Amino acid sequence: MVMQKFDKNQYQILLYRFDALRQKGSVVEYQAAFEKIAQCLLLYNSGYDDTYFVNRFVVGLKEEIRSVIALHRPKDDVEDSEEVEVEDETILVVGQTVDSTQVKCRMLKVYGRIGKLEILILVDSGSVGTFVSQQLATWLEVPLSKCTPTQFVTADGGPMVCS
Repeated sequence: MVMQKFDKNQYQILLYRFDALRQKGSVVEYQAAFEKIAQCLLLYNSGYDDTYFVNRFVVGLKEEIRSVIALHRPKDDVEDSEEVEVEDETILVVGQTVDSTQVKCRMLKVYGRIGKLEILILVDSGSVGTFVSQQLATWLEVPLSKCTPTQFVTADGGPMVCS
């Protein structure tokens, strides 16, 4: 009786709110709202999987963030039965600035998968290039080439040399 009175149409309302959810403020604010509704939806229907939630999350992001993520998404899954552990070595997107005090970079952490390998992608709003860890490039069998060492400033203001 209580459920019939107070739970009327809640699942449908949650579905509507979830479909309408879009990032208006920061990614952190959007993520908090997303997770709150997603948890409620799982109480009504535990059949939703991670793929559904990841796709819904990306769809709700602001266009400028969504387009960057789309550029870095692998076209095909790399299939490999070996388990590869990537510790702190990740795909990094870093920003190069002339004076780090003039530009305030923001960073977005996105978790993704290449086959069975989970990766962390750092998207930097001041990015001028994309860098991949040597460990990941080797695992993906991507040829590496030397370049002139160049210093970059990461989103947290720290230095990084690429060679």
